[in-house]
Amino acid sequence: RQDLVSYIPAFEVAGSLDLARGARLMNFDLGYLYFSRLFSVLGVSAQAYLGVVAAAIMVPIGETIRRNSSTAWLSMLLYVALGFFVFSFSGLRQAIALAICFFALQYIQDKNPLWFMLAVLLAATFHRSALVFVFAYPLYHMKRLDARRMSMLLAALGLTYLAREPIYALGYRVYGSLSGAPEPTGAFGMLTGMAVVYVLSYMLGHRDDAPTRGYSNLLLGAMFLQVFAGQSNVVMRAGYYYFIAVVLLIPAVISGQSDRRARLLATYVVCVAAVMYF
Repeated sequence: RQDLVSYIPAFEVAGSLDLARGARLMNFDLGYLYFSRLFSVLGVSAQAYLGVVAAAIMVPIGETIRRNSSTAWLSMLLYVALGFFVFSFSGLRQAIALAICFFALQYIQDKNPLWFMLAVLLAATFHRSALVFVFAYPLYHMKRLDARRMSMLLAALGLTYLAREPIYALGYRVYGSLSGAPEPTGAFGMLTGMAVVYVLSYMLGHRDDAPTRGYSNLLLGAMFLQVFAGQSNVVMRAGYYYFIAVVLLIPAVISGQSDRRARLLATYVVCVAAVMYF
């Protein structure tokens, strides 16, 4: 709601901007600027505009879940419980960018790098943080790690976490728009949860299931960013582009279990844990 204090007035003046003379709307990226201007010129009310934005977010999210999730209702529950849905109520620009990148998973799976890059670039016109998702293509297709390499990787992430402050300080000097002081983001608890999900998906997921491996690889990308999330809410939000794959990963791992009772128990535990987290 706090973000809407600026989004709604910006939308209302977007139709009167002279873009030919270089007029800009606050710090909004060009894609969102033209998106807002279109509906402002059409005379759409502010409330109806929020409905359009909601559709721009939820249609790609829903379609991606429909195509890829083995248990769509569980994916939707996780989408809501893990905070993505609540985030879409205020972070409009990034929520649209996140939805576009999530939809771009199909281009990764189809091994279509051109359309994938075009989708990421489109997302970046709404929120430039989407550019962090360009690494998703090679990460998704990375081969499954053996137990030794996985342990080494998790240990490396742990060491990076211990050295996160000087590493982040270096990044802050290079990219000054990041926050320079630690922020209370609850990053460590989330990082622990990500690590638990990753290890369980590694242990219980089918070795030959490409989507499960790909989603768990994207979770690795989210974990890397989450290491530095305690330093900045900006970094934490950048990790959403990778972390959202968990809404597909968890149902895939559960549905891959041969024992029906194990599937029911796992589903129950996940639902309870998700609601408690929410």
